[in-house]
Amino acid sequence: MKQAFWRAIDSHPPSSVAVITDGDSLSYAELLAHVVSWQEKLGKLSFRPVVALSMDNRLGAIACYLACLRLAYPVVLFNPSLGAQGKQHLLHRLDPNIWVEAEQIILRHDKVINTPAALAVVLTTSGSTGGGKYVALSYGNLDSNATAICEYLPIVSSDIALCTMPLSYSYGLSVLHTHLQMGAAIRLTDKTVMDKGFWSLLTDEAISSLSGVPSFYEMLLRLRFTRHALPALRYFTQAGGKLAENYVNALAEYADKTHKGFYVMYGQTEATARMAYLPCEKVAVKPKSIGQAIPGGKLSLMDPDGGEITTAHMEGELIYEGDNVMLGYCEDKTDFAALSASQRLATGDLAYRDEDGDFYICGRLKRIIKLFGERLNLDALEELFAQKGVNVKACGEDNLLVLACEPSNKAVAGVWLDEWVSCPPRGKVVIEVDAWPLLPNGKTDYSALLAQGKR
Repeated sequence: MKQAFWRAIDSHPPSSVAVITDGDSLSYAELLAHVVSWQEKLGKLSFRPVVALSMDNRLGAIACYLACLRLAYPVVLFNPSLGAQGKQHLLHRLDPNIWVEAEQIILRHDKVINTPAALAVVLTTSGSTGGGKYVALSYGNLDSNATAICEYLPIVSSDIALCTMPLSYSYGLSVLHTHLQMGAAIRLTDKTVMDKGFWSLLTDEAISSLSGVPSFYEMLLRLRFTRHALPALRYFTQAGGKLAENYVNALAEYADKTHKGFYVMYGQTEATARMAYLPCEKVAVKPKSIGQAIPGGKLSLMDPDGGEITTAHMEGELIYEGDNVMLGYCEDKTDFAALSASQRLATGDLAYRDEDGDFYICGRLKRIIKLFGERLNLDALEELFAQKGVNVKACGEDNLLVLACEPSNKAVAGVWLDEWVSCPPRGKVVIEVDAWPLLPNGKTDYSALLAQGKR
């Protein structure tokens, strides 16, 4: 019988490598010992505590996280870069019983917080700010999504996956989950693509898989990733936002030439991690597609009146159904008691399907602004520039469009913007940036660009 990944660590060969850091390598037996030690540290309390954990990419945090799952203690994962104000937001709103940071355990209070038995993990939707809603996930959500991902990704027990994304981010967390499920190894590192040691790590340590968001692959390609043979690398995955078509084509061509797999995936924290994937053999043919639903899931499209769209190439809101859909959102601890299982998620993404049933994201419902009465799809505008070979980021609010580009592209970007977007001059601003501001999960920080454009 299959065990959930937090229990599966007991059943993998004890000597198999589980976690590799910049200075050490731990077997599954050693990882289990660390987890058991954390279970003892957290203690057997007379009530079910809520634990807040600074989820950095280190062994201690991973062991504490797994201990919480095994003890059935709900755990709130937050990014280690969370500032003082963000921590105060979290403390005030969720009031966790236990606070764990830098491997130090603080028992804050012993008041009982009413939580459903299914509640396993709470993730923030706001990165390093501590604001926004929290996403509540169940043990079933975690288990079903890890199982589904393992069905379509070729993960084997001998794999070593390089983990560069924050483990407080659902995509990075899913990499950990799936490799623990299959008895494979995770290579943790603080090195970035800009570090010389990153490339030495790739070539010298037999890394078998990479995972990253668009900004990660954009940087890899600028640094001539495709010139490296990397014989140990079997496959790589991309999610966390739409990667420009020219980058997808470059990676697909590299994968084909070097006999590697390249998987384009789609997901949201609200669905634990993944909802759809595009098989390797389709990436070069359909570089703009997210493919079809993961095993056990279902995708459909809904029109503005709530009816289902079945016609090809007709846009609607993308709806996902599956066992990995969250229990719900939380604003504060009083929302925990009302959480309940739901298998349906309105994604907030606009999409269409082709004649083969493959889906394409064409924008966000919330990425639409009105410029003096005219609707403008910001994602569609970025795509227009991408088709011209110019990488831009578009953001804004009603009656203000901010277009960010690299300094060398500012002149031509301004010309095309005037051609494509007609509005009074005060309604559009072109700014130049040397590098995109990024959130802790590697996604573009549109709020920072908007603030820069409004100065």
